[in-house]
Amino acid sequence: MDTWDGIAKEMDPNERLKAEKMLIAVADSHRARVIFVSEEPQRTTMDFLVDGIVELTREEKYGRVIREIEVQKLRGTLIEQHKYLYTLKDGRFTLIPPYSSAVPAGARRPDPIQDSGPFASFGSAALDAAFGGLRKGGTFVVVYDERVPYDAIRLISIRAVINALNTGKGVFGIPLPGATNSELAEAVRPYVDPELYARCLALGSLGGDAETGPPLYSINDADPRQASARITDIVAKLRARSRARSVLIVESVGTLEALFASRIDAVVEGAGKRAGAVRSSGVDAYLLLIQHDSPIASRILAMSNRYLRLITMDRSVVILGEKPASPAYSIDHAPDDPLNPRLTLIV
Repeated sequence: MDTWDGIAKEMDPNERLKAEKMLIAVADSHRARVIFVSEEPQRTTMDFLVDGIVELTREEKYGRVIREIEVQKLRGTLIEQHKYLYTLKDGRFTLIPPYSSAVPAGARRPDPIQDSGPFASFGSAALDAAFGGLRKGGTFVVVYDERVPYDAIRLISIRAVINALNTGKGVFGIPLPGATNSELAEAVRPYVDPELYARCLALGSLGGDAETGPPLYSINDADPRQASARITDIVAKLRARSRARSVLIVESVGTLEALFASRIDAVVEGAGKRAGAVRSSGVDAYLLLIQHDSPIASRILAMSNRYLRLITMDRSVVILGEKPASPAYSIDHAPDDPLNPRLTLIV
C-alpha cells in the first residue's frame, strides 16, 4: 500500500484502524503479505498489529547526505543491529554492511600504479579516482575518529606504502599508537619486492629493541627537535637509495604526541619543517594520520594541501574528502583481496 497515508487521511481514526485490521486479516487468511508505506511514521496507528517496522531516514553529516534504515520491530527475530547505512546509488536501494576486519591471508601482491603527472598513487585505483592521489611536494592528512578500526586506516596508509616501495620510492614510517614496527613491517613485507623492502623502507623505532625487520631508527630517546632532525637525515638517505629518488613519509601524529606530550608545540614545528622540506623537494609526499580530537589537529590540517576524514556510523566506516570536498563513501575491503579498498558512493 504505497502510500497508505493518502488513503488513511480520508478516514477518521476509528475507521482507519478497522481498515488496517481488515487488510492484515485478509492477508493472513490468504497467506499473502502486506507492506504499508507511510511518509508520516510518527502518526502510524498499527505498530502493535504488524510483524515488522523499518524506518528510512536521512541526515546531514559534514555537509553530506547520509541515509539510514532503522529496524524498530521484527517479530520473532533477534535484531542484532538496529541501524544500518544505505545508498540509492544508480537508483537502487543498497544496504551498506558493517565494517569487517580484513584478514591479510590470501591477499595478492598488487600491481604497482605509477605516478600520474603531479600525483603519486594511493596504490588503489578507487582511492585515486575519489580523492586524486598524493600530490608530489604536498602534505595529505587523514583525520579519523576514535572508533575507526585501525585496519580501516591501514587500508589507506599500508596500501600507499606498498605501492610506493614497489614503484621504487623510499618510505619512512611511524606506526599508529599501540601498533609496533614489527606489525607495520609484517603488514608490508609479503607484498613488496624483497630487494626494495630491504633497501627502501625505514621505520621510526619507539624503543622496541626486540623488534626485527627493516632498519629501525630510534626517535624515543631524543627531544622533538632532535627527532625531527633525525627523520630529515633518514629521509635524505632513503631518497639517495631509492630508484625513483623520492620518498613517501607516513607518520602517526598520535604516536609523536604520546612520545613528546610535554613538548607538543615542537611536534607541530617538526611536522611543519618536514612539510616544508617535502614542498621544496617537489617529488616527495607526506601522509599524516591524526585523531580528530587531537589538540594540534587544527594546526596540522592548516599545513595540509589535502585532507580526508574517516568516521564510523552504524558500525560502517565512512570516508569523505574535506580539502577539497568530495562525496561521502563507505569504505571496506574487496571480498577477494583484503588489502584492496572498496568504496561505495553514498547518495
